[in-house]
Amino acid sequence: MNMITHQELFEAVRKILYEIWDPIGIVGTPGAHDEYDMYAPKIVEIILNSGSKDEIFNYLEWAVSERMELPVDKNKTMSVAEKLFAFESA
Repeated sequence: MNMITHQELFEAVRKILYEIWDPIGIVGTPGAHDEYDMYAPKIVEIILNSGSKDEIFNYLEWAVSERMELPVDKNKTMSVAEKLFAFESA
């Protein structure tokens, strides 16, 4: 099993949130790479504490619906949760 560092995990989560999740559609916008950084620590915590894919999904869903007050694309959110959950075994 390949072990990744906490910083590598954080950077990988950050990249997925910006490039794939991107609920407000800012990917490619200059200076916007840190837009979703506030959500990465909680996801890293879920992964490191052997959380579930559903826990990641619920957190992302909460972030979009409650924090951003936007409609949730449940299929996209689940796809992102699955990608993030894959790090649980890394």
